[in-house]
Amino acid sequence: MYDLFIDLADDDDPERRRDAFEVLRIAERKVPEVRQVVMRALATEQDVEILSNAIGAMRPGIASASESAAVMEQLRKFAEHSDPQVRAQSVRGLVDWDKSGESIGVLQRALADEALEVRGAAVYSILENRVRSEELKQMLMRIASAPEESPGLRTNAVIALERYSLSSDEYARILQSAMDADALMDAEVADAR
Repeated sequence: MYDLFIDLADDDDPERRRDAFEVLRIAERKVPEVRQVVMRALATEQDVEILSNAIGAMRPGIASASESAAVMEQLRKFAEHSDPQVRAQSVRGLVDWDKSGESIGVLQRALADEALEVRGAAVYSILENRVRSEELKQMLMRIASAPEESPGLRTNAVIALERYSLSSDEYARILQSAMDADALMDAEVADAR
């Protein structure tokens, strides 16, 4: 069945490519054939929705060092793309593929990105992959305590900070940030009713 979607991902029809990459992204298959069709798409695709789904379909798995390096290079490039959806998928993919800590600089830029979805992808990637550095900790602290950030992003930043050693002052700041974010989320829920 997946062979059909791999074939459709190379189709001339953009609708078929879009559908194929959406299925491949959701299926999370870690097979070389998916990586090959994704790498071809990354070299040629112009439609940002298809490109974003293609990047999302690229799951890390057993790969040679040269293939991993090629994937990382492409994802690093797309982490600077003009479209925030493409940047967000690239950040997630890059951190997933990273085996040596190369993605910390990309995560720092993503945490400071103007687009909420890119900042959210960075926080999620830090959480999911247990990435830690003192610089990331400080950036997460800023996000957690920034009243202009969305309550969901602030809460996720607080959760990510649970994996760090915190001083008494940092703990007090994060505790207050968590309570503030919870209150904002409660208010949003009440307003939605």
